[in-house]
Amino acid sequence: GDAPWPDGQGQVDSLRPHMQLEDGGSSPIKSHAQERHDAALAGIEQRVKDLSLQMNIFAIISFTVAGCLLWAWYYDQLPPDQQRQAHHLALQVSIPVVALFFTWF
Repeated sequence: GDAPWPDGQGQVDSLRPHMQLEDGGSSPIKSHAQERHDAALAGIEQRVKDLSLQMNIFAIISFTVAGCLLWAWYYDQLPPDQQRQAHHLALQVSIPVVALFFTWF
């Protein structure tokens, strides 16, 4: 059969677990609890990462929609010659914004 201790001794010594813990070993019960704790933390960390990603996507969509609505309202208030100028300026501003998106993703 299997020996209960790594040194291969088949005889259980009542001092052996105490000595094992003093020498830096860990209790099998504590290691299982620690594994469950680590697994739970890993699950929480993954959920936080997922939530952070979802919040970033929501923020990007919200700001994009708000910007489009604001632009549409502001653009409609301008006379035709200033509308052309605003359109040209918007195209120039979009260049660094597109460049940022390509470097982020």
